[in-house]
Amino acid sequence: MLTSRRRGSINLDTKKERFLTQKKRNKRLQSSAKLIRKQWTLRFCPKSRKFLSSVATCCVLKDT
Repeated sequence: MLTSRRRGSINLDTKKERFLTQKKRNKRLQSSAKLIRKQWTLRFCPKSRKFLSSVATCCVLKDT
């Protein structure tokens, strides 16, 4: 016999597992984006300060 599943009746273990998977995926994407940004900044903005963001660094270098 088939039972209809409503949105609220999802198993909590499944929900938690899905949340953790999504969290890991987001963390991996953020770290790869950060790594790309760091490599880009080191390559194109060698005089950049570590405390400046990549956007601020490029704005500073663009003005000079």
